[in-house]
Amino acid sequence: MNREEAKRLKELSYRMMIDVLQMTTEAGSGHPGGSLSSKDIIAVLFFKIMRHNPKNPTWEDRDRLVFSKGHAVPILYAALIEAGYLDRSYITKLRKFGSPLQGHPEWNPSLMIEATTGSLGNGLATKGKGSLIGEWVTEFHGKPLSKAELEKLLPQLEEKHIEEMKEIDVN
Repeated sequence: MNREEAKRLKELSYRMMIDVLQMTTEAGSGHPGGSLSSKDIIAVLFFKIMRHNPKNPTWEDRDRLVFSKGHAVPILYAALIEAGYLDRSYITKLRKFGSPLQGHPEWNPSLMIEATTGSLGNGLATKGKGSLIGEWVTEFHGKPLSKAELEKLLPQLEEKHIEEMKEIDVN
């Protein structure tokens, strides 16, 4: 990473910090400390490492962030605002009735949130399940599959799972 890119990421991180403080102050609740401790890594992930597209948030080949630290979701919302998934006006809508910005991430694919999390450790189970399914599909099909291919294969996988469960002796 060159100096200009490092400077850009530092500026993004700073703006997200300001956004988190504004969000939690406006809401009168939240956990700014957890969000602020994550600001630099979220800036690097969102704006340097991860492949995603706010114009196509469900893009099949996007990277996924499993956000297990649910109480620190204001930093995720700040990144979504900076990346263009949300309009800046949402900064005042944290924890408001009817707002998509609640106190923990809630399933919303248009915001790259593919799992409701919050309970500590929930992200590990979510990611573990995805990894296990990926291994199972590869073993069953002989290669990793795209989401579209997986959707076609799901009925067969469900049958295989039912057959395997029948074979388990629970006595």
